[in-house]
Amino acid sequence: MYSKDRFLKIANFYNENAHIQRRMAVNIVNALKKNNFISYDKILEIGCGTGLLTDIIHREIHYNELHLNDINNFLKIAIPHKFILGDIEQIDLTDRYDLIVSNAVFQWIDNFEKLIGKLHSSLVDGGTLAFTTFGPLNLIEIRDITKIGLKYYSYDYYKRILSNKFKIVFSDEKVYNIGFPSPLTILKHIKYTGVNRVKKVHWNKKNMNEFCEAYEKFKNHMGYVLTYNPFYFILSKK
Repeated sequence: MYSKDRFLKIANFYNENAHIQRRMAVNIVNALKKNNFISYDKILEIGCGTGLLTDIIHREIHYNELHLNDINNFLKIAIPHKFILGDIEQIDLTDRYDLIVSNAVFQWIDNFEKLIGKLHSSLVDGGTLAFTTFGPLNLIEIRDITKIGLKYYSYDYYKRILSNKFKIVFSDEKVYNIGFPSPLTILKHIKYTGVNRVKKVHWNKKNMNEFCEAYEKFKNHMGYVLTYNPFYFILSKK
């Protein structure tokens, strides 16, 4: 999964830079409400981070218990909860939940199929799994230039894997093109949102200049374009 040390370094900058992740959090909660998933006994949020999605759940969804998970406690909000420390792929989930929810986390998962089986077992009968993640077009400009990036699965892959254990209540795919004033501001944005593995690049003046020059082909009327490709899923346990 993603690095605890990496996120610790950016936690103070995350919320003010994570504009797409905030939009995704709002969208998945709105989709839950639109499909009448508005009241739960016990909720688990995976990869709660600084509490960006947590805050929206607290304001918009009715619940009795809120359990929050992450590899460290990065929370920037004060909401009553039980904190579950650890990598969701490694820890045991001893409770059963009515809703398991996650925002912009599952792209970091090493074994998605195994995790889905684990979450299915941790839901009550008829329980809900709602999550967002990213698809193959995500940060495609960065991967084109640096040849570094996460492995993103297709929309059809997720639908196929999920339909084995869940009824798909809602799914959607979006593509957002965001304009930046320069390639360097894109690198800063990526650094402060932790959305890619460009830290594997040993940046120096030479390759920084090469990156900026290569990014010219992704410039248009919006500026220097960076693509996000969010996926949304709401599922009901079979």
